[in-house]
Amino acid sequence: MVPQDCSGKVRWLLRELGVSFDDIKLSYEAGDLKSEAFLAKQPLGQVPVLEDESVSIFESHAIVMYLADKYIERGFAPAYFDLQARAAYYQWSFFCTSSAENFFLKIQRLPEMAARNEKEWCEYVHDKTMKVMSAIEMQLANRDYILGAFSAVDVSLGYALDRICLEPFFQDFPRSVRYLQRLASREACIKSEIFKRK
Repeated sequence: MVPQDCSGKVRWLLRELGVSFDDIKLSYEAGDLKSEAFLAKQPLGQVPVLEDESVSIFESHAIVMYLADKYIERGFAPAYFDLQARAAYYQWSFFCTSSAENFFLKIQRLPEMAARNEKEWCEYVHDKTMKVMSAIEMQLANRDYILGAFSAVDVSLGYALDRICLEPFFQDFPRSVRYLQRLASREACIKSEIFKRK
């Protein structure tokens, strides 16, 4: 792992699952991510990578879903036979990466893009981000977590929300504010230090 990267959500879920793991710290500066050995595991030279017995897997969302399925008896993913619950689980899992994290990363760049006078792009990102936040806010009506009970989806979405929780607009979504506070107070999340401010 490299501090302040997507490996945080993997560490968080591993701790939620109560699974012991070796947390191998890598350094951009030292060139660890460009080594031939590491590139054989992750061809883009990015973290995280999970090595689990005979399985080697990269992409943080894929790792989260893999772990939730491997330890399915612990309840962080719906049972395989429950297609309705599974459909919601897949929907919100992919929402985390394709919508939430995607646009939350873009909105962090808005000041830079605005300085370049790319007004239309900025308006597009802002509007999309508001729609993403509205979807989250609506989903949290009458429930504490995205699927009702805490699941792997909350790990991924919590990580994404942490990127934009200091933006002024975030306070306009009170359910999301309380949701993120709930997530940040979980013992496994605290131990993972992924919401720790510099």
